[in-house]
Amino acid sequence: FAYIAQADHAITLFIDGQAYPLAKQNAWLGELLCRQVSFPNSALLPALAQVQTSTLLLEWINQGYLLAADDA
Repeated sequence: FAYIAQADHAITLFIDGQAYPLAKQNAWLGELLCRQVSFPNSALLPALAQVQTSTLLLEWINQGYLLAADDA
């Protein structure tokens, strides 16, 4: 995972050669995914409340880019 920051504070997130534009209000998600290898499921709760990011998370899980596990 990698990202490029845009001038308007949006980012383009790259996963396995695919580009995913994230608006500035969702840029935190791409930054989180690039910054940490693992994180609690609760860190993704704000993303699940938005259609764009919840759809992307589901796509990435289905494609095997992300692995969902129970919090310990």
